[in-house]
Amino acid sequence: MDQRRDVADDRRKYLNDLEMIRGLMARYEEQSLVRPWVFGVWGVLVILGTRISMQMSQSGSDTTRVLLIVWVPVLLVSGVLEALGWILQNRQSGSAIFTRRMNRLIATYGGIIAIVAIMVLDMVPTGLSGAVVLALGALPLLAYAQMTFSSLYVEAFALLVAGIGVDMWLSDTSGMTGIAGVVVGVLYIVCGVHTRIEERRVVGGAADSGDDG
Repeated sequence: MDQRRDVADDRRKYLNDLEMIRGLMARYEEQSLVRPWVFGVWGVLVILGTRISMQMSQSGSDTTRVLLIVWVPVLLVSGVLEALGWILQNRQSGSAIFTRRMNRLIATYGGIIAIVAIMVLDMVPTGLSGAVVLALGALPLLAYAQMTFSSLYVEAFALLVAGIGVDMWLSDTSGMTGIAGVVVGVLYIVCGVHTRIEERRVVGGAADSGDDG
């Protein structure tokens, strides 16, 4: 009888260990890759860039001039700060900088940057529509949600659905393009807050697992 009880206890312990390992693996997959403030930086710079772009367009500047004076600096500054946020995040988590997971993200974002560059350069003569701005804003979030917190798909698909709505039902004017830029910036800031909340949830879940063990 004691032997059966020991076997049952061992089996229960084995199943509990498997459950804990599964939970730890899931939490490893749902880890932020950059510091949450990176989203805030992108959001604020996108909103400021949109504001300046609209003012320049209204004063008669062509789209090529706006691209070179406003958006190239925005992309460079945001890119440098994002790299800093990436390094700081890896230092905090104690992870290696170039892991298999990180290499996948770098490859994905490299492809996204190439796609966005082709689309933007092709549309420079006519300017970007509001629908395109919203869709381009959703693209990086879709990739990031796939690599980190799946709940970030909410913001990504919100931008995508908004872009589809603008394209199908609304008059896509220059004013709509400005509104779309602000919406993208605001949603990026929301993503930063959302990411921070998810980080706290994962840390809290890990602490609970440690207590249970």
